Amino acid sequence: MNIHIVVEGDIGEKEVYRCWVPLVNPDLSYVSHISDTVNNNFSIISGGGYPQYLRTIVDSAIEDVNSIGNIDRLVIAVDSEEMSYDDKYSEIRQLISMLPCHAVIKIVIPELVNDFETLPTTI
Repeated sequence: MNIHIVVEGDIGEKEVYRCWVPLVNPDLSYVSHISDTVNNNFSIISGGGYPQYLRTIVDSAIEDVNSIGNIDRLVIAVDSEEMSYDDKYSEIRQLISMLPCHAVIKIVIPELVNDFETLPTTI
């Protein structure tokens, strides 16, 4: 399985997901660029914050996934910002609904619990 992850921020989120993904899926190894993906790899691209990450999803991530051809899952990991979980999920789903993607797309929106975001236990 190969996964390409779009995170919202430039620094923090990339490092968190780079460390977290192998904990929940030890078979995956990090590669620094999607083009280095071979087998059981994951790569991460920063979306540059809100609302820039919306363009990153449209302009880069889906196009890269389709052109590389060996990516099984595209994960879009973003904060809900001031929106509810459902509103943010709908915003992302609407954005990607008209874009053909060869990979399964999973949207991850960490929940805010006691002022800390919680990550899902699977990716």
